[in-house]
Amino acid sequence: MIMRWLLLVVPLALGLRFFEADPLLIFATSLLAIVPLVELMGSATEQLAHRLGSVIGGLLNSTLSNAPELIIGMVALHNGLGRVVKASLTGSILVNLLVGLGCALVVGGLAYGTRLFERGRLRTTGLMLVMCGFLHRAGGVSDRHTGGHPRPVTGALRDPAGALCRQCAGQYLWASG
Repeated sequence: MIMRWLLLVVPLALGLRFFEADPLLIFATSLLAIVPLVELMGSATEQLAHRLGSVIGGLLNSTLSNAPELIIGMVALHNGLGRVVKASLTGSILVNLLVGLGCALVVGGLAYGTRLFERGRLRTTGLMLVMCGFLHRAGGVSDRHTGGHPRPVTGALRDPAGALCRQCAGQYLWASG
């Protein structure tokens, strides 16, 4: 119920911006105005998910949950703050990965109890990851242009590197059973 009352802050924030009030006051009211709008977007996507199905609802929810970040990023890019946008996106990706990993570890621990750590499997998968990353990067380095003309090695290095990565991953999956 309090979220509905916070919707009154939205026109207040717009009015303060229009009349060029103190920037700190504009920021504080805008911050308060975002909260009910995000909640409103969440409830709208839940209602759409109820009508359209869980797959479309999940897609909408994952897409629209980043809308405030997207809007802030566009405004920052418009103001020439590209490095800030890069840092913000990197931080957002890392936070999402860490939250996902943390949830997976907690739920996995609750469902399956204590798990044993196999160093051999870690060494194998880690080595494959490093090798695939190196081969992918080597292909990207060969894609650089010199004097406006691409190097002839462009496709010749990336295709065998991808084939080698696929072969190693396939053999590992076949061997691990």
